[in-house]
Amino acid sequence: MNISTITEDTIIYQGEQHWTPVQVGKSEFKNYCKDYFRAGLKAQEYFKIQAKENGFILEELYQDKSSFQQYLLTNKYFAIKQGDFLVRNFGNIEIDVKCRSFHNINEQLIFRFRCKDVDKHLNMQKLTNSPIIIAVYQRDGDNLKKDIPLFHFNRRN
Repeated sequence: MNISTITEDTIIYQGEQHWTPVQVGKSEFKNYCKDYFRAGLKAQEYFKIQAKENGFILEELYQDKSSFQQYLLTNKYFAIKQGDFLVRNFGNIEIDVKCRSFHNINEQLIFRFRCKDVDKHLNMQKLTNSPIIIAVYQRDGDNLKKDIPLFHFNRRN
């Protein structure tokens, strides 16, 4: 299935005949009908391709609640945000991949990134003692602009 054709009215059906089909917009899959969500997934897949082409070993980080339980070391609560990947052969850095719309304001190309998300990433960096890098791709609808590298890093030998 091509995810770029999914809308709120799309019905995904797979399984037994007696199972009831559901509309995407009214299900746990509702994010798939949002162009920015699909663009983000495509950016993560493209990042994996770029990493492999450059010889980086990625470990995908799970984003479910149970994966965050291991970081609850104290009774004191502080918000954390985990990246999407660890780069195992590059200092174990954590990468959070984003795909954002860029805007030209006062002749500067900018994108929006929530300050509280930066704070959460900094909390995680302090907790794990691993550097965190935000890899940002430029979004175009539900796609990313692959020919405009806005961020990259090279391994030093």
